[in-house]
Amino acid sequence: MSQKIKVLHIIKSLGRGGAEMLLPETLKYHNKIEFEFHYIYFLPWKNQMVEAIKNNGGVVSCFEASNNIQIFQKVPNLIRYIREQGINLVHCHLPWAGIAGRIAAKLTGVPVIYTEHNNFSRYHSLTKFASRLTIHLNQLIIPVSGDAEVALKKLLAQGKLS
Repeated sequence: MSQKIKVLHIIKSLGRGGAEMLLPETLKYHNKIEFEFHYIYFLPWKNQMVEAIKNNGGVVSCFEASNNIQIFQKVPNLIRYIREQGINLVHCHLPWAGIAGRIAAKLTGVPVIYTEHNNFSRYHSLTKFASRLTIHLNQLIIPVSGDAEVALKKLLAQGKLS
């Protein structure tokens, strides 16, 4: 048997939000013979999905942070984790987890996918700015709704994410 493909999901929290609920739900349907799934989240008080992920074979770690700047400061921890665990693909969810994850993936030479769960045009200006600086590091962006896709296409067509 060949070595498993290791996928790391990076997300701000594992509370009961829409994006967070998708992770344990989709994990049930993944091929765990070929893939190994890791999850990193940052807000320790939003951990309601942790047990569901672990019960379905996911490896979960919390890199504790209490705000977006602290999430960004976790890039060295993400780099270390990606290298130590031999991660093959990084899949980021939500803006600040995406910003930190894209930088860590780039610095480790690992491809990165980003799922856009919201309408990008509604983000705070600092979030848009930091995303604009890193968005080109994605190999793929997956919008989860028509609204998210329309806003993202409009912004990408303009050559900016503002």
